[in-house]
Amino acid sequence: MIKIITAIIVLFIIYSFYKWYSNRNWKLFYTVFGYEKYYQIVSILKGHGIKCKTHTPIGTIKKREIISNDFTQYDIYIKKEDEHKAIQALEEIKH
Repeated sequence: MIKIITAIIVLFIIYSFYKWYSNRNWKLFYTVFGYEKYYQIVSILKGHGIKCKTHTPIGTIKKREIISNDFTQYDIYIKKEDEHKAIQALEEIKH
């Protein structure tokens, strides 16, 4: 039993280190609510050659059939070195 618990703890530590290591160059850039706004922002970023990742916090996903407005939260992450380029790309929304 102790071997199993030790193995689980070791796997958890390895997984945590992997997540930290793989995400250390990514920065939260923009948070939007609703899939329409999400697709608008992501398409602008990708159109300017900026790679992005998305995270949806637990508990924010709602069935679209039940609600008329989508309030799902989307956290959009970009690479740290692309931040200035991404800010310039999103200036298109304001104009």
